[in-house]
Amino acid sequence: LCLTQFGDLDLTVIKDRPQGRQPVMTSRIQSAAAQRKAWSFLQDQLREGRQLYVVCPLVSGKSGEDDELPFAEEFEPDAMSGPQAAEDVVRTLRETTLKNFRVGLVHGQMDRKIRAETMDAFRERELDVLVSTTVIEVGVDVPNATLMVILQAEQFGLSQLHQLRGRVARGRFRSYCFLFSNADSAEANVRLTAMERSDDGFEVAETDFSLRGPGNVLGTRQHGTLPLRVADIVRDSKLLIAARDEAFSLVRSGEFDEPKYAALKTSVLERFGDSLDLPRTG
Repeated sequence: LCLTQFGDLDLTVIKDRPQGRQPVMTSRIQSAAAQRKAWSFLQDQLREGRQLYVVCPLVSGKSGEDDELPFAEEFEPDAMSGPQAAEDVVRTLRETTLKNFRVGLVHGQMDRKIRAETMDAFRERELDVLVSTTVIEVGVDVPNATLMVILQAEQFGLSQLHQLRGRVARGRFRSYCFLFSNADSAEANVRLTAMERSDDGFEVAETDFSLRGPGNVLGTRQHGTLPLRVADIVRDSKLLIAARDEAFSLVRSGEFDEPKYAALKTSVLERFGDSLDLPRTG
């Protein structure tokens, strides 16, 4: 997005969804009542034949056999503040909330053969629920999997949340994504609100861009704000594009080296000269 705004790339926006795809209904889940309602809805959907992903931020934790997790039968909201490890989650789901369904587990530390077999079982509907880490973020296409729960959603970046959500809504059925989180930090609220507000990838990218910053356009730093006192390159994108077009036109005309542009050239070199070595390399 940043390279596009600054003119290093051209942008083509495809607004249409693939044929037959449905929008994803995304909701943030915080209170105990909301948890009970969400899991009851998910159980109903599973009984109708749909499939569910439950995404965790960790593979394993230090929790003991008797530790409560946020989706146990009591749906304790305070438990959401602790780390949610996939190995603990799958055990608790099998014993409590989803004990009447077939629940599998995949994560990046598993033997690759076992992981592939589990994914195949989920794809073939031999499993109803797949507990996972972000290993499912890309390359997974199960049209019947229309449900997703992301535990401790505040632990994930906005672009990663959107990538994960992309695992559902790949078929003809309405899909749902539940973001379990009781975090109250300002940045987490912005991220999760953006997910609730839109499932448009470009809109999500713009919000992520505003939060993380573009980094150093002429260097290697990939996050952080630009040294701009007033301008905002998302808000002022039309002005930026107009200025970019003028700059390109001036350089292509061959007039930039003429004396009348000496002051402008000097100003550019004084401000950005130390950052130009990397772009000049290629």
